[in-house]
Amino acid sequence: MKPADLLSLFKESHLVKEITGYFGIYDLRFTNDDLKNPESGTTISEPPIVNRQSSIVNRFRLHLKGLVGSSRSLVTAAAFEATTQTHLVLLQDKESAAYFFNDLQQIMGDRVYYFPSSFKRGFQTGIKDNQGLLSRTEVLNQLNSRARKFIIVSYPEAVAEKVVNKKYLEKNTLKLSVGEQVNMEFILDLLVEYEFERADFVVEPGQFSLRGGLIDVYSFSSDHPFRIEFSGDRVATIRSFDPSSQLSIQKMQEISIVPDIRVDAGKKIAYESIFSFLPDKAVVWLDDTGSMAHLMEKQPASDLLLHGSEFLKSLLGFSTIEFGNQFYFKTARTIAFDTSPQPSFNKNFDLLLQDLKRNTEGGYRNFLLADNPKQA
Repeated sequence: MKPADLLSLFKESHLVKEITGYFGIYDLRFTNDDLKNPESGTTISEPPIVNRQSSIVNRFRLHLKGLVGSSRSLVTAAAFEATTQTHLVLLQDKESAAYFFNDLQQIMGDRVYYFPSSFKRGFQTGIKDNQGLLSRTEVLNQLNSRARKFIIVSYPEAVAEKVVNKKYLEKNTLKLSVGEQVNMEFILDLLVEYEFERADFVVEPGQFSLRGGLIDVYSFSSDHPFRIEFSGDRVATIRSFDPSSQLSIQKMQEISIVPDIRVDAGKKIAYESIFSFLPDKAVVWLDDTGSMAHLMEKQPASDLLLHGSEFLKSLLGFSTIEFGNQFYFKTARTIAFDTSPQPSFNKNFDLLLQDLKRNTEGGYRNFLLADNPKQA
């Protein structure tokens, strides 16, 4: 059985159908108990009006109980499949988010994105993480395009780090397509304006090189650099390539080149939270909301960071599903699952067989999942 087959079974679960039945139906009003400051316990805002720009957007609050292990990611994926919304899943820490993301990737492939911090070991260290920035920029581009629904997986430190506003992102994104008429000098001048560094060979994001009618550029929004070949003032071909071998990977018809957009106190940019990029009908999944808000509230005061009270206010604009051990929002419907952790067999196949037999006798179906067919 493949993960997609198991996902299909979860989609048919009456409890998953109960979850998806709330999408677009309920318009819950929130009590003052839902708006407590995570540090002081005082009320931080009045209940919001759920009418944005004169169009009604239904919101709901759900509490999911009894989910353990990978059942949480399977339920998330199954609910996502059955709806039209983009989903943001927030886990308590980086490690939990990475495991959750890996689970979803196994099930859903390229319809799930990871949204980490763009700094190593947190914003306060100031140590840049270019791979993290690549992932963040890719998520923002996907959200800005509104081309399809997808799932974003993140954690408090990453969400607390603000992002550039939509207007700045659009203004500082260079889009090129094959056949487009554009002057090479214009491209080079723009890359310098974007603070890209000229190099003999591009090996990391933020670099570009020029050789005859070729421009190599490593965008902060792509896992691989691009090689743009010109014929006069026309873009003849675009290819992604491996910077170590210089071999082409894939022909491209259109690309976006984005500069370093991580938060910078030295730049006069109006930074916002990722919540400003989410569609109105996006759904936010939360693992212990209160603990995450408390962690954000303890951060140093900075306009570049989203703090706990701001985080909670942002959540009010979206439907939320809490699935941790502690629930924050008081006004919510509860859906109870009955799952238990997998026993530890310690490589003892007799224990495994006994457990499988016990499940069968109890009326359960056993499913064995493996990374590859040989393991099965």
